[in-house]
Amino acid sequence: MPATATRTISAEAVSKSFDDDQVVKEVSFTVNAGEFVSIVGPSGCGKSTLLRMIAGLEEPTTGALEVDRGTSESNLSFVFQDPTLLPWRNVRNNVALPIELRGTLNSQDQETIDDAIQRVGLTDLDKSKLPHMLSGGMRMRVSIARALVTQPKLLLLDEPFAAVDDVLRQQLNEELLKLWQQAGCEQPAFSAVFVTHNIAEAVFLSQRILVMGANPGRLLADIKVPFDYPRDSAIRTKPEFTELAADVLKRLRGS
Repeated sequence: MPATATRTISAEAVSKSFDDDQVVKEVSFTVNAGEFVSIVGPSGCGKSTLLRMIAGLEEPTTGALEVDRGTSESNLSFVFQDPTLLPWRNVRNNVALPIELRGTLNSQDQETIDDAIQRVGLTDLDKSKLPHMLSGGMRMRVSIARALVTQPKLLLLDEPFAAVDDVLRQQLNEELLKLWQQAGCEQPAFSAVFVTHNIAEAVFLSQRILVMGANPGRLLADIKVPFDYPRDSAIRTKPEFTELAADVLKRLRGS
């Protein structure tokens, strides 16, 4: 990213404590518009807490955190580890929910909803299905479609693929990158901050990886990923991919 790139997130010495327990300590980083940044670290290092602060669900105890949401709250969307679908609403109505909360659906909204469903690989036959009729991977696709339906400028993802098998996880990784890159466009569709325990996943997806240590949560490294896009599964077998993943692991173990 050029030095003049617009910043979507700017964190300066951000700390978070719950009573006397300091969860995050003096974390500083930036995310530029259109960047894909992953956060990796051991359990309990404050990754999810940091993501919740970016989303405005938690307030920093100290430090400065600025998030450019543009002119609308809908410019930010959050994908949780659990798809959190409403069990009584079918796929289409679950995806429609964020738009419904803004007001009455119009014909353009209907097209936007159908487009979001199609973009995540679901079919017309899937639209009428209830959540209990879907596999875990399909439920996560619905969750991502629901997050994208408002066309956010910032997408936050908290271990969204942790509960699926490795083969499906890699497929969802590739599909997420396609959504981010939006084929035919020069600029990514959104900025992304992706929390994961999976180092290979972080290397595959990201332009940068923020490595966090625990007790308390702190930033150990900000690693640039040198691989060009588009990326496919073949990159995972290359020596330079393995070397970078090993470097991230080494930094984690040194925490």
